[in-house]
Amino acid sequence: MSNKVLTDTLNTLQHYLHAQSYDEIDTMNILQDHGIVSDNCVTAAEVGDTGKAVSFLNNLPPEHKPKKIHKTK
Repeated sequence: MSNKVLTDTLNTLQHYLHAQSYDEIDTMNILQDHGIVSDNCVTAAEVGDTGKAVSFLNNLPPEHKPKKIHKTK
């Protein structure tokens, strides 16, 4: 699958997680703990207000940011 096809199907939060190399599970836990997304949202694809989620994550202090994932080449 080409990267172009993959990125055309991602929402804003998914793009952000990919660009920042943030762990999706850790990110969703942080967003749920702070009431930014519903506890019913399990994946970034299920988040409705992705702009609100990205804005919240951007404003977190570095020590509270989600864990990074290790990308493989």
